[in-house]
Amino acid sequence: MRRLLYWCVATLLLAVVVHLFVVIFVPGVDTGQKLAQMEAAGEVNKLHQIAAKDTHQVLLTEPSPDLRYAFCKFDIRTRPLMIEGSVPPGYWSVSVYGETGSNVYTLNDRQAGVQKLQLMIVTEDEPFDDEARPENTIIVRVPTASGLVLFRALVSDRSQEELVESHLAASKCGLRPVQQAAG
Repeated sequence: MRRLLYWCVATLLLAVVVHLFVVIFVPGVDTGQKLAQMEAAGEVNKLHQIAAKDTHQVLLTEPSPDLRYAFCKFDIRTRPLMIEGSVPPGYWSVSVYGETGSNVYTLNDRQAGVQKLQLMIVTEDEPFDDEARPENTIIVRVPTASGLVLFRALVSDRSQEELVESHLAASKCGLRPVQQAAG
């Protein structure tokens, strides 16, 4: 009986250790791999819309068929990143990830309540006067100089697919112009 109890406790402890390992380490590895795939998929500091048929290869292992995606891999070592999002009707979100894949910032349609989204991404250690920011621009401070911005937009029915995709295509991602960055 004592031997059976020993093996039950040992098996339970091993299961707990394996579970904790998977919960703690596997998501970071998977996110890192996805970020590397996205980096290879397009230019840095430029918005890339992902065709619905390509989401499995480029973006997520299990993307939603009702969402359309766009991404911008960024490098802000020289200047802040400016993001202008054309907000489609219905659900949308924009998420900012650091270079390790950790989610730094997320905003969705209900939180924003705007038709035109403006974000400026700067590093945490960059001296930036928040009062000098462009009007109606949200400042997002990130811990690393590189990372990823991911746009998601819901296509609630097929008649809105072109409209949603045109909003994503009208969105922009690029370094802040030098004359603005100096001011």
